[in-house]
Amino acid sequence: MPPVEGYTNLLWTLIDSAAFLVAPVTTAPIVVSAIGAIVLLLSGCVAMQIARSVSDNTAAPFAAAILVLSYYPTVFWTLRGMEVGLASLFLLTATALALNAPRDKAANGTLAAISTIAGLSFLARPDSILLYGPLFLTFAMPPRLSVRRLIALSPVAICVGAQFVFRLAYYGESVPNTYVLKMWGTPLAERLVHGLSSFLFAALAISVATAISLAVLGNDRAGYKQRKLASIAVAIALIQSAYLVWIGGDAWAYDNSNRFIATVMPLLLVGAITALPHAFTGTGARKHAHRIFAIVALGSATALAFAKFLPLGPRSNLLVVAGLVLLCAWPLVAGLAARAGRSRAPMATIAAGSLALFLVCSAPAWTRWAFLNAADVANDIAFARQGLYLRDRLPATTTIASTWLGGPSYYSGFTSFDILGKTDKHVARTMPSLPFRPGHNKYDPDYSIGKLQPDIVLMTGPEDGDYRYVLLRNSLWMRPAFFETVKDRPGLQDSWCLSPSDSEHCPEERR
Repeated sequence: MPPVEGYTNLLWTLIDSAAFLVAPVTTAPIVVSAIGAIVLLLSGCVAMQIARSVSDNTAAPFAAAILVLSYYPTVFWTLRGMEVGLASLFLLTATALALNAPRDKAANGTLAAISTIAGLSFLARPDSILLYGPLFLTFAMPPRLSVRRLIALSPVAICVGAQFVFRLAYYGESVPNTYVLKMWGTPLAERLVHGLSSFLFAALAISVATAISLAVLGNDRAGYKQRKLASIAVAIALIQSAYLVWIGGDAWAYDNSNRFIATVMPLLLVGAITALPHAFTGTGARKHAHRIFAIVALGSATALAFAKFLPLGPRSNLLVVAGLVLLCAWPLVAGLAARAGRSRAPMATIAAGSLALFLVCSAPAWTRWAFLNAADVANDIAFARQGLYLRDRLPATTTIASTWLGGPSYYSGFTSFDILGKTDKHVARTMPSLPFRPGHNKYDPDYSIGKLQPDIVLMTGPEDGDYRYVLLRNSLWMRPAFFETVKDRPGLQDSWCLSPSDSEHCPEERR
């Protein structure tokens, strides 16, 4: 079959491939998680450097690092093996450079460095290029857009052009297959409705951090870099939020977040940390900014929390309410502390605000992790066991098809067909036939099963049509001719799980 670009993260795919080349099949995923852990630690270091460069509060750098490293969604997706942490690290690093860029011709060197980072970020995930607009705009105005400045922008253009040429030459396509799968054929209105719902699911944390960051713009004592950081962070968050709604949201959303929001939240949290003292201790002509912030922004966030999460969510979401109450009450507390000893008030504000942001953004997720482990871990284990089970019992030439294909395909090493079309050009170009969910609403079993005739179908398919597949006791569907060649192999119809209760994808033995 011709090659298919069934990924949207070339650079991260290459990093993963390097790990898979040097490590055994069963340990390579751990190596990928370890690389992710290093990326997260680097993000904490950059967050600390940003806070140190824009704030004279000695507690701000440590608070920024801790808050970034404890932001559960980014940690979850990165350790799970996604490019989220890398894209976030690139964004933090580029922002750190922009904040400290000189205002003369020497800024062209900084712009070239940011352009290089933007190019690498594009290779890690193409749509992340949108997030660098606010950073580039800081260089476009003063003194004016010159030829040298355009040359400094060339690294990102080279990366974009190189991947386009490679895609066209190797895959014969101008866009990734995943783009066609998710965007083609779905009405815009349907995408926007689902995208708005996806945004609202993550809106609480992003709205609170945005409100705090914006408050620095209304304080006369805030420095130039603090205002610049707040402007950049909020602009990037707004761009990502709008993009999330436009594409229809994310197929995966856990713990009040998704992969898109998890990419930009670390930068926004750093902006919020450095803005905290100014958010609650406004002075000068705009001395009431903190009151407006507390009443309007956090009042709206509290209403959103009660309306969307608490009636349906677990009790751990009460931690969110505790964080919101702390943020709303702190302006009064900070004012009293400032009167008693003004030098201590900013330090206490950083401590209290950091705790409140952690409670709002991450505490429920870490609580559920402590008691229930991370989302989908049980299913990941089940599919890994399934892949190893198939590898140990069937010929290396076996072909499989599934909707949840990653684990079984990787651990078995078999040629695999994606029923939902992420690695299948035909399915990606069919009209949607399932309820909208990005990348999971196209389905053509007559092609994926009836025409491709995989030896084994996992999870779904043959029961939807007259394909005459054999149903084994462990719920696998097997092509009749293939079944005749392997039916005497020991353990062929056994379960790959220790117990049916281990995962919803563990088979209940059929008699």
